Amino acid sequence: MSSHSELFPSFDGTERERAEKCIQYINRTIRLKRLDPVWLLSFATHSPEEIMRRKKAFVAFPCLDLSIVGAELLVRNHIPSQIIIEQRQAPGGMEVHHYTLALSLDGKPMQIKVGRGLHLSDEPLPSAHERTIKMRDPTGKKIEGRATRKLTVDYAATHARDPAFAILGYSSRRYLRHSMNWTLPVAFRNLIVFNSAKFAQRVIGQEKKSIMGHTGKASMVTRFMLALKRVRARLRRKSK
Repeated sequence: MSSHSELFPSFDGTERERAEKCIQYINRTIRLKRLDPVWLLSFATHSPEEIMRRKKAFVAFPCLDLSIVGAELLVRNHIPSQIIIEQRQAPGGMEVHHYTLALSLDGKPMQIKVGRGLHLSDEPLPSAHERTIKMRDPTGKKIEGRATRKLTVDYAATHARDPAFAILGYSSRRYLRHSMNWTLPVAFRNLIVFNSAKFAQRVIGQEKKSIMGHTGKASMVTRFMLALKRVRARLRRKSK
C-alpha cells in the first residue's frame, strides 16, 4: 500500500514552481472514467487519500474529487488555498457547479481552475455577486446562465483522511447534498445527461485519456435500480 509521501509527494522550487508541479502530478495521476450508478450512493464520502489510491475521478462530475486532492497536495507543499464553489444555473433546469482553488503564489493572487483537470490561471477570481455567464449544454451549445458563489472553504491544514463532506464543513453527506442541491434525483438526472459515451468522448477526447466503466446493453435506469437493490441487500445482511 502506498504511503502518504508517495500519494502526496513534496516538490522543490518557488511557490509557483511547486504549485505547477502539484497540478502536473494530479493531472498525470488522476484518470477520468465513466460513472457506474452505484457510485452515486457514496458520492462526497471519499477522502483525498482514497481518491489518490484509486486514481480515478468521474467524467460526469469530477470537480469535487479533483479539488480536494489538489488542495491536499498543495498544503503538503506548504501552499494553503481556498476551495470556492460556484453554482451555475440555466433555463430548462440545467445546474452545474464550478470549482476554483484560490491561492497566493510568491505574493501574487492566483487561481487554479477545476474541471476536467487542474489549470493554473492569473485571471481574477469569480465575483462573489450573482452574475450572468455563458455556459455549455451537454451537446456543447453555448447558453446563458446565472452564477452564484455557494461555498468558500479554507484549506490550510491536511485533511487526507477526512471525507469530502467533512472537508466542506458538513457533519454528514445528507446536509451537504441538501445545502448544495446535490440530492439523489438531481445527481441521477445529471448522470443520465452527462454520462453518455458521446459526452465522455467530447470532454476528454482531446486529452486522449481512457474512458473506463460499464458499457453493457442494460439501460442506465436498469443498472441504477440493480445497484440500489444490491446495496440494500448488503445493508440488510449487515444489520442481521
